[in-house]
Amino acid sequence: MKIGCCAYSKDRSADPAGTGSFPILKKLGYDYVELGLAGLTALSEEQFQRVLDALKESGLPCEACNGFIPASVRVTGPQADKDKIKAYLAKAFSRAKAVGAKVIVFGSSGAKNVPEGFPRDEAYRQIIETCKMAEPFAAETGITVAIEPLNYQEANIINTVAEGYQLAKDAAQPHVKLLVDYYHWVRNKETLEELDDCADMLVHAHFAEEEKRSYPKEDKEIYRAFMERMKANGYEGRISMEAGVQADFETEAKAALAVLRSYT
Repeated sequence: MKIGCCAYSKDRSADPAGTGSFPILKKLGYDYVELGLAGLTALSEEQFQRVLDALKESGLPCEACNGFIPASVRVTGPQADKDKIKAYLAKAFSRAKAVGAKVIVFGSSGAKNVPEGFPRDEAYRQIIETCKMAEPFAAETGITVAIEPLNYQEANIINTVAEGYQLAKDAAQPHVKLLVDYYHWVRNKETLEELDDCADMLVHAHFAEEEKRSYPKEDKEIYRAFMERMKANGYEGRISMEAGVQADFETEAKAALAVLRSYT
């Protein structure tokens, strides 16, 4: 199992992509970095080239991107615009391919949350349509889209692993699969058995401590149970730390890597 970490920037205005974290993650021994795709897509060509240069210089590959679609590109509700979505997807997939990503995480609550008063079944249909619009770009670039169920406090649709799995099945696209995020899974009080039911669709994973969505510092029984169940179900893919820094990025990322490595 490969262990990665989402890029970190102390000052997003000066370092929007978190390039300063690349050499730190490489030094610590992470296998790859995960970048924010909406942020990458918003960069100028000059800024984006600096990200590519920083990746090359660090020697750390980018194998995944999160933050697929920004809130400004609505995929549900009356403001959803297919032409705008397609134009965004074209640029986003181009940038994801350029950094080397193999998987794109589709959580994007700001883009897909159901607007108040809008029919939920219609919003669900729109999300499926977005997955279908993404498929040609995914097929062309060889990138897989991983649906990320989000906890009930962050999203009002596609919350549980079972719901994410069903969405992937309903979308029925070769490059649309599923992600399991430990933080959202534990926040929703889901069960280990639910991990069994989604194993055939699982292509990516995220991890963070439930408390403060922080980096794990030490072994916990629930961490071990989660990871052992993933392995028992045959998962051998990537898992990325996606957590908030409490004090010092390097110290916390180092401890988290040691915790996850102990399970792999």
